[in-house]
Amino acid sequence: MKNSWIKLYHEILLDPKMGKMNDHLFRRTIEFFLLAGQEECDGILPSIDDIAWLLRTNVPDIEKVIDTLRSLDIVQSTQDGELCVTNFYKRQNQNLSEAERSQRRRDNQKASRELSENDQKTSRALRDDRPENDQKTTGKRPENVTIDKEEDKEREKDKDKEEKREEREKTENVTQASRTLAKPTKHRHGNFQHVFLTDDEFQRLQTDIGQDKTTEYIQKLDDYLENNPKKSYANHNLTIRNWLNKDAKEPQTTFVTPEPKKTFDFNDVLEWRKQQRAQGVIDV
Repeated sequence: MKNSWIKLYHEILLDPKMGKMNDHLFRRTIEFFLLAGQEECDGILPSIDDIAWLLRTNVPDIEKVIDTLRSLDIVQSTQDGELCVTNFYKRQNQNLSEAERSQRRRDNQKASRELSENDQKTSRALRDDRPENDQKTTGKRPENVTIDKEEDKEREKDKDKEEKREEREKTENVTQASRTLAKPTKHRHGNFQHVFLTDDEFQRLQTDIGQDKTTEYIQKLDDYLENNPKKSYANHNLTIRNWLNKDAKEPQTTFVTPEPKKTFDFNDVLEWRKQQRAQGVIDV
């Protein structure tokens, strides 16, 4: 018989290993505790494939989580090579000896078999007591046969609806988990912190246009968003590249510095007049 609950200690709130986890890793850790508590097997966990299926995720995600939890000593491998939660048995069953624990496990297994057999007997008894059987024996058609059949049909419809709903929720959870895992984290850039880029986008910009140009256009977009709070862009990486292409196509204006105007003093004017008289340009 599987356990329906586990002990979860308040000290988790004060444990640095747990407190420094991101939301995804924290959730996976609690899910690992629950999986270990389903069977009284000293905290032994299912196989990696089974864990991925039970948590509606993929094997690479589980392998990454296991590597991190190993480094934190939250999970470890047994002598038989099985994966288990560290000290799970000690924290969950502090007062049971090895013999008591084995006996309890056998009792649980026996109770589970007896419960299954009782369910089968009950199902057979219900089928034997159905009005259809009375009809076969007596040859008379009970009045409630039609009602029972209608109720069975309604129950079957409700059961099908419930199964479809659960399957749809499982599919949606798997899809949402995949999207969460696949979506990279974006970091803020710029003096005003308005520009969002993933690490990969930032690295590619630096590779394509250089560090100085990347800094220049990030700040250019950051200043624009600061001055235009109602303006927004869905993809800041694409916006920066569009601005770069636009600036590259526009002709560059070349500014020529004008030569300074030449000034003359009185002596320069007298000298100039002497030259003009010598050349006969002026008479005076």
